[in-house]
Amino acid sequence: MSPLELDFDLLLAPVRAFLVQAADFVPRFILALVVIVVGWLLAKAARFAIAKGLRAINFQVVTQRAGLDAFLRDGGIGLDTTEIIALVVYWLVILGALVVGFNSLGLVYVTDVLGRVILFVPKVWSRCWCSPLARISRASSPTPSRPTAATSTSRTPSCSEGWRSTPSSRSWC
Repeated sequence: MSPLELDFDLLLAPVRAFLVQAADFVPRFILALVVIVVGWLLAKAARFAIAKGLRAINFQVVTQRAGLDAFLRDGGIGLDTTEIIALVVYWLVILGALVVGFNSLGLVYVTDVLGRVILFVPKVWSRCWCSPLARISRASSPTPSRPTAATSTSRTPSCSEGWRSTPSSRSWC
């Protein structure tokens, strides 16, 4: 062998290594694309099924009577509660498909971040429902009546009536 042939083999070694890695990566990449496309189709089917199922049991009537749809409309959201629930399910399925797809590629850090996002969704979901439910419960509960300056008499009420008896501390017992 001449020194020129050894140098040529030395130059081709990185190209061979690249081709071996590419041949190993391409099937995993195709599998990841297939998983993501199938996940997208499943997400669309789940969104459709959840929306139709909730409408079949008249869930939108319950949320309209509870005032949730009006609350969302007042906030500038054009979707009703049924569509929002279906949309959340859609994105959870999409995120799950992305986790599986990126995991098949060996992208551990991306999979970890997406897993944390998926685990964060229930926290956001519960916070989104606390405000409208608090608004509904406030609107439906009667307000407690406290004496005001216009309705109070000149005498100092006793503690049994709800006020402290000392004149210096006129506060609620």
